[in-house]
Amino acid sequence: MSLVADLRTLLLAQTTIVDTVPAQTIGGISYSAVLVDHPPQGMVPPMAMVKLTGTAPQVCMDGTLAAQIADVDIDCVGQTRSSSASVASAIAAFLDDRAGSAGSNTNILQVIYRDQRDEVVHLGDARDTRYYVRTLRFQVWHEQS
Repeated sequence: MSLVADLRTLLLAQTTIVDTVPAQTIGGISYSAVLVDHPPQGMVPPMAMVKLTGTAPQVCMDGTLAAQIADVDIDCVGQTRSSSASVASAIAAFLDDRAGSAGSNTNILQVIYRDQRDEVVHLGDARDTRYYVRTLRFQVWHEQS
């Protein structure tokens, strides 16, 4: 699996995170609210979306690959500012400075919390319908086996 899929698996194993973003049923299908890249149509907050925004290999002087550095954004979406902050707090507390295995083939060497950004997303023309998004930015040093 990919790093983001393995991070998603790691986040879904934490009850403090799953409690803030419970699964949803849409059209008779149950979806986890911790997602990779984008939500299925019809899903409503709270939810978290894990996205890979960049990678850089760390190569040793002999040409061997030492590790990969990945920039990962996690969008924590809520219907209120406090609900998006609650999701973000649970994820940041769990991931910051984390190391160890994630999923079946990812070894995380270190997760570094970089910063956060808050925004309000207005839905269509209805200015009173909005979602609050807190984006957490992490740098993940990892090895893929």
